[in-house]
Amino acid sequence: MISTDDLKLPQTTIEIVGRTDAYQVNPGLLMDKLTPCVVGMGDEARQRLRCVCKAAEASRMPEEARQRRAAMLEGLGALRWTAETAAPMALHLSRATIVENAAICMHPVFGFVYLPGSGIKGLARAFATMSGADKATVEAVFGNERPEGGGEQNPEDFFAGKVVFHEAWPADAQTPRIHVDITTVHHREYYQEGKPPGDWEEPNPVPFLALSPGVGFEFAVSRRTSDCPDELLHRAVQWVNGGLLHLGFGAKTAQGYGRFHKFETPVKLETPPLPKRYVQFETKLKLVTLGFFAGADQGQDDCDLRPATLRGLLRWWWRTMHAARLDPKDLLALESALWGDTEKGSAIEVSVRKLGQIKTAPFNRKEFERQFVDRARRGGPVSGLAYLSYGMAEQKTRHFALPNSQWAVSFSIRDGIAPKDVPIPREQVLEQAKAALWLLVTYGAAGSKSRNGYGSMMADGLTDFDLDRCKKSAQSLRRLAGMREQEQTRLMSAALEHRIEMPAIDTEWRDPLHAMNEIGAAYQLAIASVQKAERAALGLPRRGAGVLANKRLASPMHIHLDQTDGGKYRVRAIAFVMQPPPELQRGIPSSKSVLERFLKRFEEGITASREKPGPSGATSALQPARMAVSAAHNAGDVVPCRLLEEKTKKGGWRAETIDGSMGGAIINSADVPADAKPGEELRLKVRQAKGKSDSQFEFLREGDAPPQGGAGSGKKKPEGKGGKGGKGGKNKQRGPR
Repeated sequence: MISTDDLKLPQTTIEIVGRTDAYQVNPGLLMDKLTPCVVGMGDEARQRLRCVCKAAEASRMPEEARQRRAAMLEGLGALRWTAETAAPMALHLSRATIVENAAICMHPVFGFVYLPGSGIKGLARAFATMSGADKATVEAVFGNERPEGGGEQNPEDFFAGKVVFHEAWPADAQTPRIHVDITTVHHREYYQEGKPPGDWEEPNPVPFLALSPGVGFEFAVSRRTSDCPDELLHRAVQWVNGGLLHLGFGAKTAQGYGRFHKFETPVKLETPPLPKRYVQFETKLKLVTLGFFAGADQGQDDCDLRPATLRGLLRWWWRTMHAARLDPKDLLALESALWGDTEKGSAIEVSVRKLGQIKTAPFNRKEFERQFVDRARRGGPVSGLAYLSYGMAEQKTRHFALPNSQWAVSFSIRDGIAPKDVPIPREQVLEQAKAALWLLVTYGAAGSKSRNGYGSMMADGLTDFDLDRCKKSAQSLRRLAGMREQEQTRLMSAALEHRIEMPAIDTEWRDPLHAMNEIGAAYQLAIASVQKAERAALGLPRRGAGVLANKRLASPMHIHLDQTDGGKYRVRAIAFVMQPPPELQRGIPSSKSVLERFLKRFEEGITASREKPGPSGATSALQPARMAVSAAHNAGDVVPCRLLEEKTKKGGWRAETIDGSMGGAIINSADVPADAKPGEELRLKVRQAKGKSDSQFEFLREGDAPPQGGAGSGKKKPEGKGGKGGKGGKNKQRGPR
């Protein structure tokens, strides 16, 4: 029931509200009116927003409203099509509501998320203009605009467009799923007051509502006048789709929010390419160690690499290229020219799309201890693996992404404007973004405990980068922008010029947990070489730090792992020498000598164990996680699979599960449709579960009953080959549904 303790309403109204189930009310009403005022932006605000999400999950769109809308659009002769969200979408965040800057656009009557027609029209016009579309055609679709400069204007000179852009409603009867998302500001004093972007500030998490990926919407355009030809309707559809695909809809589009895909139009229409004012760079990120990723809920569902996380890391590493040459205010001005701020948009847009299933498992400290304590203590109080993951199981069970998880990352780059209106060509902006990414995948990592090596990643397409190129491209940008360089000798933020670097060490390790365990053991020994009075220089909070025990100072150390072509791990470490802020200076000694001693001892520890290969196989030591991932794949289960090019000795089909945990022959390959092709997805029944290559599957024929709780077989064509999202229309399902 809804709590009425702090509702300022008449008594009779409070009695009615108090009898109402909070999860059965209109979600929009709950967000705007019935959620009591929240002063802070902490956990209380998050709980209020979760209440709205649960109400949205329990509600359904009235069928009568759907039918009325369909009849109206049909009567208008509207052209209707569908598209699906490829990323989270934030819309109308700043609309006045109970929780500040956390709203989402909900239908005023029915309470489901929808896309206003005015926003769709604006996005389509922006894309058409960026694409260099013919002015006459643009004005015929959208109408003309008032010329700049004011002066006398004749109302008869203005006209409306011939195309009407309707609201986009959810394509299904179930209301779209919304979730609590989060933006975390790590350097508030830097952005608001121009102070150095040091690692001692308390992060400020700000929750907001976002629409989840995978939600289908129905779009529609119709003729405003009878003389509107089909060609204009088709162009309008193309421009809408181009904007949804390349620019994104709503807020936070520079962070990858609001992107759509899987466009299904009733007529064959090509989606326009990215406008020529942009250049694009695409790469693939591969996770090589465990990744403690999380969103607002820190659960299994949001254990994924978020675009906002990646973008924030790129900005951090970008600053290391310039912090030693610019004062904080000039550094912020140059950063805003490329990455944007509250006043101007970003010249760098980052989108992230996961490739396949992100396999996750719950973190269990005791299980990690049990597996490794006998091999890794070597004088340390706990196993190296558990030592590096300290704090991950204090309040709730955290999940981690398993190694080999992959994401497609795309940069869309346009020209930037530096201070004093100096233009920065998009090619040079792209160079800066790629340099920041190279630094991240060479020295850094993502997620919780990333400075300890968790969340290390590798990227494609950056083999021509090195540290010298990063420095030269940074210098070139500062000269182009006319920035006044001043050597910052007593830095309060990380800078490449003030780094201490351990040479990369190649090892014989092939197992990710074994690698992290050996690193943790070396880390403990290195810590032991530093006196307790000096350990505050390695990060806070820390036991035994006296008055600084509860202060915050992120570790200046960054450990990174990557893999050679043979699958063996390589270890890097880098430390940044920084001057702590005044309130910490008395308790923290000069960090340079401490970091030098620590890195020297750490290098010795890695070198001493580099020749010990440990368990064989990519995840042989990851038993709890491996069991959690493959627990559902038992004999009799119906699981999503992919057909392989490799055939059996008798020419039959072979398949593997989508998560890659199981593979083998389809025992009744003759029943697989004759038009099936490698790469297509099906749901197969597991006959024998024997691992990655020796399992057996069965194709479910028409009429076969799947096991209790299972799903039908179904065959899904890959995009671009006539399947959903391709050019050939909807899927043709195989087997029972």
